[in-house]
Amino acid sequence: MDFGIIDIVVNAMEEAEKLKSYSGNQKKEYVLKMIEDIISPEAYEKYGDLLPVLIDFIVAVSKNKYLLNINKIKKCYKKCFSCVN
Repeated sequence: MDFGIIDIVVNAMEEAEKLKSYSGNQKKEYVLKMIEDIISPEAYEKYGDLLPVLIDFIVAVSKNKYLLNINKIKKCYKKCFSCVN
């Protein structure tokens, strides 16, 4: 996934967070609509199925449902894929 799209998702989520009267699902739909309006139809076609999952993941991480240790992830990635290089 392109990191630019992640920035767009996070920025849209920050905007949606200002909508205090919206439910979580309404905010998610708002974010998806914002993204669809911002990115090209080709990009939305490419990432459209992953966007709801990405939004849910970002929400879960922000609520500390998942704890990510980036250093361990980097080490694991290097270890797991060392034979590829």
